[in-house]
Amino acid sequence: MKKAVVSAILALGFSLLSAQSAMDKIVKMYNLKTNGAFELNASKSGDGYDLSLSSADPIYKEIFNSKLMHVAYDDGPIVTSPEFTLASAGLSAKGSLLDFFAPSVAQNLKKSIKDDVKYSYEGIVSFGGELKEEFTVDPIKDAGDAELKISASKLEIKSETDLETLEGETKVELESLMVKDTVKNGELYLKDIEGENIITDAPVDGVVLFGKTALHIKELGLKGQSGAKKIDVKFALDIGSEIRKVDEKLLDAAIDIDYKALDAKSIVLAQGIEKSKLHLGFQNFGIKGVVELIKLSQKLEKINAKLSSANQSGNDIEIQKAIIESTELTNSLVPTINHLLLKDKSHLIVDWTMKSKKENFIKLNLLYKGEPLSGNNIQSAMISLMAQQLTLVDGTFDIAMQRDLIMKLNPLSLLFLDMAKSKGFVSVKDSVYRVKGELKGGKIIINGKSYTIEELTKALF
Repeated sequence: MKKAVVSAILALGFSLLSAQSAMDKIVKMYNLKTNGAFELNASKSGDGYDLSLSSADPIYKEIFNSKLMHVAYDDGPIVTSPEFTLASAGLSAKGSLLDFFAPSVAQNLKKSIKDDVKYSYEGIVSFGGELKEEFTVDPIKDAGDAELKISASKLEIKSETDLETLEGETKVELESLMVKDTVKNGELYLKDIEGENIITDAPVDGVVLFGKTALHIKELGLKGQSGAKKIDVKFALDIGSEIRKVDEKLLDAAIDIDYKALDAKSIVLAQGIEKSKLHLGFQNFGIKGVVELIKLSQKLEKINAKLSSANQSGNDIEIQKAIIESTELTNSLVPTINHLLLKDKSHLIVDWTMKSKKENFIKLNLLYKGEPLSGNNIQSAMISLMAQQLTLVDGTFDIAMQRDLIMKLNPLSLLFLDMAKSKGFVSVKDSVYRVKGELKGGKIIINGKSYTIEELTKALF
């Protein structure tokens, strides 16, 4: 009997300790995931916690309500809400979606939706420290007499996260979203939207860095008027990114954007481009530099918020302080760039294909060869960087573009291309202009001949 009582007391004590620690970890997780854009706070209240949101950015303050939601907290080991299970904790919340927004924004949104839109949140924290969450928003029905109408299907967000490492996956699904401007007769709609965010490694010095993101939109439509020109387009869009650890000092990153026009009118408005694929690759960039750059941007955001506030109040002293802070922070970019771009290691890869009547492409593969920047002034450092000219990178380039597409994008550039063709630097086949070459040792190599910038300028003009 004594053992049972002792066990019960120990379990209760562990349960009480784990409640606050679990919520602390959840709050910390969200603050890390936003990389400083928001700050979430939780205070004990009633059967759970009141969550509040703050941000240094004044725009966020104007849009969102600082009082976010109340989350009921059911402490384990036996959890009955949001479901009956054995777990460290259960979390649940329900309310109106409009409560997330500042009063003035919420008031305007009420004019655009027919009924109050409800949300629900459910979370389970396992004994192993994994948080499973599900956030849903009911369908939105547009208002019949509003100038701006908003309608959407049910929104579902599901995630699983390790609260210690932050490794995990979040998925977002939304079948449809439509915004109509009844005054200007404009319309924006999206169909079959899927989003995904995967965190693959623990944060680096408090910055969430490694993982993948993806956004798939099966159809995005836009109708409206731009001056005398009527707009009516629909296209599919896929956007993805990935940051991967190479070793303890280096990372690889990539951004991919795929676009596809879905009808003839959309092709015409896209200057004849049926589909486009862009791949940007960043290989062997310094992890330390990326982390410093993210932290610097966070600090700069806070300084800009101070400057905005000082400008509104007309406080000249605070304005000058903010300007000095901003200048000092910008100058600190010099060592950050040195930690980011590494000589003979960092690569930039660009692979952009555009399908029109023919295939057009821009392909670059460049290796950074620049010497480290010196000094503590970003302007002089950038001047010295640019002064390195062609010695800054080695690599290859291959660019092909059809004549009628060039005419649509920039007709004046045809004069230069035709001149370059007459000098033998550009080839033309089936109305496709192509220039191909190499950058090496501070020179441009085209058709087997090497040129400095000065030599190439003389040869062209």
